[in-house]
Amino acid sequence: GINAEYGGCGSPLMGVVVDQEKVDAFRKFMPSKWATRDDVDDKMLMRFLIARDFNQEKTKKMLEFYLNWRDTKNIATMELIPFVPLRGIKAFPDQNIKWPSPYKEISDCLGGCSFHKFDREGNPLYIERAGFHDTQNLSRVGNINDVLDFHIRSNEFLYQKIIPALNTMPEHKDVDSMCVIFDLKGLGFHQFQIPALKMLRAIGELDHACYPERLSTLFIVNTPSVFGKFWNFVKGSLDKKVIEKTRIYPEGEDFSQALFEKIPPENVPKFLGGQCECSTEGGCVPCFLPALPDQLEFKTGVEVKPREVHKIELELETHKSVVSVRWKSKYEISYGVHQRSTSSPDLTTIADHKIYESHKNPAEHSFVVTNPGVFELTFSNKHHLLRSNQIFYSIDYQEPTEK
Repeated sequence: GINAEYGGCGSPLMGVVVDQEKVDAFRKFMPSKWATRDDVDDKMLMRFLIARDFNQEKTKKMLEFYLNWRDTKNIATMELIPFVPLRGIKAFPDQNIKWPSPYKEISDCLGGCSFHKFDREGNPLYIERAGFHDTQNLSRVGNINDVLDFHIRSNEFLYQKIIPALNTMPEHKDVDSMCVIFDLKGLGFHQFQIPALKMLRAIGELDHACYPERLSTLFIVNTPSVFGKFWNFVKGSLDKKVIEKTRIYPEGEDFSQALFEKIPPENVPKFLGGQCECSTEGGCVPCFLPALPDQLEFKTGVEVKPREVHKIELELETHKSVVSVRWKSKYEISYGVHQRSTSSPDLTTIADHKIYESHKNPAEHSFVVTNPGVFELTFSNKHHLLRSNQIFYSIDYQEPTEK
């Protein structure tokens, strides 16, 4: 069933139903210059009113920020091209995307996503295989602004191109939202990088401020045991109404019936228990990573240049939890662990640096979290003056056993 601990679910409606009396009252309250804008219509005003519980002053402040943001970012003149692979979206042919730089570098780190057909109410269905994202490399090739721009362009193509085209069709005439599935199969502790988590929070904050009431239902499926920590970090940036519309299913729990109540089985990919097998290259949700993480012994690969180090930061809060690191490398590598507390920048040594011959056999190291804080796992290639090193590693996290 639904894991109520993470927020339960709401009762989403098909599109926003305009309360004309409330919208007309707000039009009299808002600055008159907004009435002449092409991007201000009754449905948009209704979404912002709902987001601020019909408080006119709060709605005005939210809209003022939103409209200034659109003007500053030149959203109205942004080139609108598909930024997410399309499958069965009627008005548009099925297609994969050839992203320009820097978006190609970002997309190369994604574990798969697509707009894939529709739910039972006619809303576009967005599916993301978030458990396969290469978050380590994502934080290296793109910054928060790059990732936000990628997200904005995906949203704008949906709301300015796909949905208006669908609204011309009788079965989609009232649609203005989307249904979302995040599949977390394959998600591991190695993906909980602080820069990547900050990117995710920034996306949540942007959607909260600029795209309110655009979600029909959010399914988060195949959640691993570490998901609780991840959810607590992200939940603070989400609108309470989004949390109410979220349904969470742990790995191993059957979620097919819940999906099928909202989405026809023929519109659900086979890997999620449905019947769909799209014939376009990459299938229903294309992923063009070199190999999916669940096909790799080691889940993340990085290159460390001569005389440089590669740091992994993990923010850990649970007392007595165990972190296990396993890796192999092209040449011998130095590895060590230090901790930075939440109240001091000083580092405490957890494991002194030493050189491992992990080019011959995989190496392992585990440590117990005795005090919460930020842990720095460091692979050092400083002893190599001329040659780069390649490291392939995985990080596993185990909660303390209750006794």
